[in-house]
Amino acid sequence: MEFLDRYLSVNNNIKPTSDYGFVDWYKYWKNYLLERSVKLFEWRGTYEVPPHEIEIPLLLGGCAGITDKYKGKLSAYQGWYAGGPTQYYDVYENMSIHSPVYSAILKIDRDVVLIRNNALMNSIMPLIHMFAVKLAHIDTSFITALINGRDNGDIPVVTTNAQIKEYEKYRNNLCLGIKGAMYSPAFSTIKFNTVNNQTTLNIMELQEVEENVLNAYYAAIGVKTAWNKKGNMINEEVEANNSMLLLNIHDMLEQRQKGCEKVNELYGTNWSVDLSPEIKMIEEGKADDDDTENAGKDSKAE
Repeated sequence: MEFLDRYLSVNNNIKPTSDYGFVDWYKYWKNYLLERSVKLFEWRGTYEVPPHEIEIPLLLGGCAGITDKYKGKLSAYQGWYAGGPTQYYDVYENMSIHSPVYSAILKIDRDVVLIRNNALMNSIMPLIHMFAVKLAHIDTSFITALINGRDNGDIPVVTTNAQIKEYEKYRNNLCLGIKGAMYSPAFSTIKFNTVNNQTTLNIMELQEVEENVLNAYYAAIGVKTAWNKKGNMINEEVEANNSMLLLNIHDMLEQRQKGCEKVNELYGTNWSVDLSPEIKMIEEGKADDDDTENAGKDSKAE
């Protein structure tokens, strides 16, 4: 038995692709988008605090608390404002933090450093949820289209348990790529109603839609992709589009850098944060300059 087969045999939570439904795809894409988002920034000098432990409360909760109040060890915590506000609705004096082993209400900038995900402390979770739902529906449709493409896609009408069992056997065979005659009196009595599939996206269209939705997620968090560049855009449009994309991710970076300064000031550390090397290559890459230059040339040619 191959290693992968042995591994899957002892991990019951891993299912074959054919067994995946909408909920499974939603969980997959939710975790996938969060994983990619956690890798947007590169933290340095945090040592005892794993960078992803900082990013997860920032991305999912909108802010993170950094303190050494638990056993003198610097750690990152989930949390939110506590107590009454100051002269502004989004500025408080205290922060309520919590983890599996420690919870407390601490004074901001004295006992805890509050780092914002962005200027308004928005969570990225609603965005992840929205795109995970879209991508899960696309993958569900994709698998359905693949399987339905192996027959006429007609809808069965069954009236007995025997018919149900025989049809399930037939569909399971289609999922496994086994297409043959069904030797069963019960199956022969099943009626199939023809449905109009003209509005159904084909496999190639579904693949393109999924790629566009995934790229739209990156655009929403401020990461430029090839999908965002169009050869017929004039130079001013390309520059404006790039500026809008840069706005969100650089706001997030600025808030993290301010947080690092506070942590270093309060705890004598040497924290720093920047865009990850991969993101910097996209933001500063020569390919973008070439695309902008070509767009300008195309507009002049027209």
